[in-house]
Amino acid sequence: MDKISFRYLELIETITLYNKKYYVDDDPIASDAEYDSLFRELLKIEHQYPNLLLDYSPSQRVGFKPLTEFQTISHVKPMLSLSNIFNTEDLADFHEKQLKVLDSNEIEYFCEPKIDGIAVSLYYKDGLLKQALTRGDGITGENITQNIKTINCIPLKLSGSNFPDEFDIRGEVFIDLLDFKKLNHDAQRVGGKVFANPRNAAAGSLRQLDSSITASRPLKFFAHGLGHSSKSFPSSLEKVFELIQQAGIPVNPLNKLCNSIYDCEDYYKDILSKRDKLNYEIDGVVIKLNSLRHQETLGEISRSPRWATAYKFPSEEARTTLEAIEFQIGRTGTLTPVARLKPVSIGGVTVSNSTLHNFDEIKRLDPRIGDDVLVKRAGDVIPKVVKVFPAKKRQHEVVPPKICPCKLKMPVKQTHSTVWEIHNKKLKKKIKTLYSKYEAEEYFHHHNGDDLVVVNKTEALSSFKCTGGMHCPERLKGKLIHFVSRRALDIEGLGNEIIKLFVEKRLVEGFADIFLLDLHEETIKNFDGFGHKSFQNLMTAINNSKNISFERLLYGLGIDEVGEATAKALAKKFNNADELLRASYNELTRIDDIGPKVASNIMDYFEHDDQRKEFIKLIGLLNITFPNFAKDASLDGKTFVITGSFKNYGRTELQNILEQKGAKVSASVSKKTTAVLAGIKAGSKLSKAEALGITVYNEDDIASLINDA
Repeated sequence: MDKISFRYLELIETITLYNKKYYVDDDPIASDAEYDSLFRELLKIEHQYPNLLLDYSPSQRVGFKPLTEFQTISHVKPMLSLSNIFNTEDLADFHEKQLKVLDSNEIEYFCEPKIDGIAVSLYYKDGLLKQALTRGDGITGENITQNIKTINCIPLKLSGSNFPDEFDIRGEVFIDLLDFKKLNHDAQRVGGKVFANPRNAAAGSLRQLDSSITASRPLKFFAHGLGHSSKSFPSSLEKVFELIQQAGIPVNPLNKLCNSIYDCEDYYKDILSKRDKLNYEIDGVVIKLNSLRHQETLGEISRSPRWATAYKFPSEEARTTLEAIEFQIGRTGTLTPVARLKPVSIGGVTVSNSTLHNFDEIKRLDPRIGDDVLVKRAGDVIPKVVKVFPAKKRQHEVVPPKICPCKLKMPVKQTHSTVWEIHNKKLKKKIKTLYSKYEAEEYFHHHNGDDLVVVNKTEALSSFKCTGGMHCPERLKGKLIHFVSRRALDIEGLGNEIIKLFVEKRLVEGFADIFLLDLHEETIKNFDGFGHKSFQNLMTAINNSKNISFERLLYGLGIDEVGEATAKALAKKFNNADELLRASYNELTRIDDIGPKVASNIMDYFEHDDQRKEFIKLIGLLNITFPNFAKDASLDGKTFVITGSFKNYGRTELQNILEQKGAKVSASVSKKTTAVLAGIKAGSKLSKAEALGITVYNEDDIASLINDA
């Protein structure tokens, strides 16, 4: 073998390994720069020596010439569906049927989460992926080989050698929830197709005649079974999955061998409890006999095997009637349409409200009062309308309100495509003046004692926004709830309902009023649930909260897109409030992690006269501690990543120590990382640091790092 051929095979092997570690094991071992360099070298060789090109080269994942149609091909072994069970009684009945045929009390089951994706069959010959089919009708399926080859986690060539000459793997192609959200967000931004759910997105991606489109979609795969095989397998399904995994094919890590039907029930409950935390959709668990000999004994009936069943979770969707559509305003001022529903039980929970997100969603769904709607609920996530069934005689379409939902009668105007009526013509000129400065996104104006709230359509958010600031009671409530939250002022006893009461009674009209509540002692003591002791407890909590760090105060203000990290960066840059108030746009954008949009939000916030005055008032009422990083800047300009757990330090404690010495603490490892502090179970961040040659400190090294710096 010549030098070029050897290097070509070496590149394929290395890049394939890197792909497996990144896409399958979630444990990257190469930097992006190293990976890109090797891939460019591979493409260069294939361009210069096209006779060397191999079917299983990583370059063959980028897409092929568009097809005119999909070819239909018969499965070597039918792809069967599963029967369903829904409760403990059904599970016991399924088990009894196994016992009657097998005449054995020692039955093991192999259990796995039931992925809500698209079933496919992968056919390997001599270790190479030769063909991929959809389930189709179970007897024949569509040839989607070109599209399947674009999925990075599916190997084009199997690892090792302990596999049959012919090997047919069945599994599920899916899109995880985070990728689905980003896919729809990107599509919405450019006016593309928005998918109803991850399963539809996966199905649509696999059925693209142009495989380059499929290659652009974030598809994943888990194997869930075996089809045809040219040689006998180990005696159990558990061993089959071990072999599949050794060959480099992804297998769900939540799969489990259960020794009894009672263990299967426990497994079902465990997976159900984890459902909301998973980054992919599942609709139940699959229970299969572990013994392949037992499977063969039981056989199949019609379209499903006797030896397996799907134990389905309670339905998360239900159809009901849309009774009303109302509008809510949050602390940022965004107007959110909310569907009021005829109460319906979904997954054992009665649902009567559902979010409609924004006006783009209303335009897409076109819900109207009196229509039936399909409502989906996923655990603790707010229920949402996913489909509308139009009534025979439909009501008028939903339009944005002409007044803020805070119920005050306020003239309004919208700045973009639809021009709203301004009822008070005398205000037109003043409104125009407001809109010329910072696009009227955070401005408020008084006219003859009446409150004016401008509702502005923000294109990036596809939403309408009340710009009344704290003069809008609904925004005020949301802002105050955020201000007293645990990560901000952390005022115990000042809950949501109490804040709403104080706002409605006009005792609190801004942040500073919280610290002046002692002026209303007699009034508050007369409220239901309040007395002398409860009032004193509340004032004690309020007084304790006056000792606050600058960064937590800034976070508590609720400036758009200013989270804890940005607030910390601001506090680090400006050692007192005056410096921040005098800061220019250019100064702000020079701070790490603060871009043009966030800098504009900060400028807008403090340019707003009412908010600036409120901030200055707070400074005079609170005992604020300002970080003085100048005292110890021994780690200034260095970036650290903390991973794993430590016996003698908390991770937050370590972060504070490093930042007090001027260092930056990042959540991810990159070429800019100075060092990684690795504790117990450090995981993939440690592996990436070692691959990049970055310094790693274990717990024994931390003390010297801190003391020597």
